[in-house]
Amino acid sequence: MKDEGNPYLFVLPLYPNPAKDFVVLPFFWEPGYSVDDVKISIYDINGNLCTNYIKSYSPTSANAGAIRVECGNLPEGIYFLSAKIFDRNYIMPFLKIK
Repeated sequence: MKDEGNPYLFVLPLYPNPAKDFVVLPFFWEPGYSVDDVKISIYDINGNLCTNYIKSYSPTSANAGAIRVECGNLPEGIYFLSAKIFDRNYIMPFLKIK
């Protein structure tokens, strides 16, 4: 069983920002964990959960990769992408345009 203490998760700026149909989040995590341990969510400006559908994951190494998250169904506005691994949460804003 994995220790849910404080695994690190290093995230790079998501792109494209502003976004039309998707955003990509490149990230690295502590060895011994996997992409399955990372939960991705999108929230609107009011803090409401919009979606947490992950379209695809592209690995670049054993503990690095990029997640492409669909946002084309969202109306224009400011959103926050949350990347969480156990009790660590990283929040990145992005602008959704048409």
